[in-house]
Amino acid sequence: MKCFDAYGECLESTLDLAPFLPRSGAREATTRLREGAVLESSAEFDEILTLEVHGRWVRGYCTSVAEMFTSAQTWLVEVSDTCRFTWRDGDSVLVVDRLRGVRPERVVFWFLHIVLPFYLSRNRSLLFLHAGCVAYDGSAIAFAASTGTGKSSLAAACLDRGFDLLTDDKLAIQPVGDSIMALPSHPHCRDYRAEEDLGRPVDQFEKKALPLGALCVLERVNGLQEPVLEAVTGARRLQLALPFLLYHFSGDALNPARDLAVVVDQVPVHRLRVPDDEQLLPITVDLLLMELSSRS
Repeated sequence: MKCFDAYGECLESTLDLAPFLPRSGAREATTRLREGAVLESSAEFDEILTLEVHGRWVRGYCTSVAEMFTSAQTWLVEVSDTCRFTWRDGDSVLVVDRLRGVRPERVVFWFLHIVLPFYLSRNRSLLFLHAGCVAYDGSAIAFAASTGTGKSSLAAACLDRGFDLLTDDKLAIQPVGDSIMALPSHPHCRDYRAEEDLGRPVDQFEKKALPLGALCVLERVNGLQEPVLEAVTGARRLQLALPFLLYHFSGDALNPARDLAVVVDQVPVHRLRVPDDEQLLPITVDLLLMELSSRS
């Protein structure tokens, strides 16, 4: 079975991942997704997560919240009227049960967009931020923002100027030695409004992890005449970045907020305020180029 890469994982699946992900050079998968019957009932679990995403409710459950950090858990993620995923801590196999009539590409969307990041947060201790990330000359720069602020539009503008994409929405980061590495997700950029859609395929995709050179918190400001990039110092760095942490597990072994504090201590943090006028995006890209150049 063919293997594919996403978020630093080598994936194997009974669903066809070839239209969505680059082929992996690894000989053996580290994570497997297979279709099958999910017999577990949410009534048997503790609910830990409720999100409304792309017009659907996503609910996450585990065996016991009280024992989440003292024993292995079975996990269940339900996407309303679409599919259900389940796996057990320490197991490399995730099972998905899609409802009758649901197209496989919709299942792949939910797997890559929500479920795989959730799984990797718990089982690989990766940090995930709601952020886009692009690469230039061997260094990565990320821009964290709320939905609708313009992450994907900025990513697309960067691609037009010769950057490579690591992700346009979910950024996986991992400390490696003295560096904080940004991991590539999947080669799509959704710089348009659409539900349950990974985005348009892009050729300018960085397939390997790169050092994260800067983290910008993106803010869209009405009436602003030109973009402003402002360095942030001290405790304010974590305060700005924390709202964009995707999964707030909290325990002795897993503590993303603590790990994010380590990241912002090592990676320069900026506020990036941008105008509503997207015609000014090239000026914003110039600011990002200047920031990366100053770090090289």
